Amino acid sequence: MSENVPTIRIYPDHGHPSSLWPSPELVMEKTRNPYVLPQELGINDSDSQRILRWTNEFHNRFRDYGKTFDDRPSWAESFDVWAWYSEGYAIVKLLNSHFPGVHVKPGFSRYVFSTSEIRQNAGLSPVQLPGQNLPGHIDINSLR
Repeated sequence: MSENVPTIRIYPDHGHPSSLWPSPELVMEKTRNPYVLPQELGINDSDSQRILRWTNEFHNRFRDYGKTFDDRPSWAESFDVWAWYSEGYAIVKLLNSHFPGVHVKPGFSRYVFSTSEIRQNAGLSPVQLPGQNLPGHIDINSLR
């Protein structure tokens, strides 16, 4: 993907109400907020509410990243994290339809999969803390 292609990154972050991180040229009406809301990108009310609802679920249900690189993040008990993850990709598709020619980049897998799972899915070795001896893992210090 060329560096000149405008991008919208979808990345939930605590304190950010919409999870949208767009290239500056995509923002139609900028406010003084340190974040961008869907309406500022020209997204209609219905789709804006969908994005805000999905982000709100993250704020209310996400609990912890896990203690090791092999631990999956944790969410509130009985919360359907797979439905949330699927909805995230439905929002990616929605934004792709709203913004043809814009790179819509999902950035929410770290809230569902462990660091090691993400690395393995990318064809990389899983990582371990120094001093651990886990089969097939590499020491985190070797990534420097």
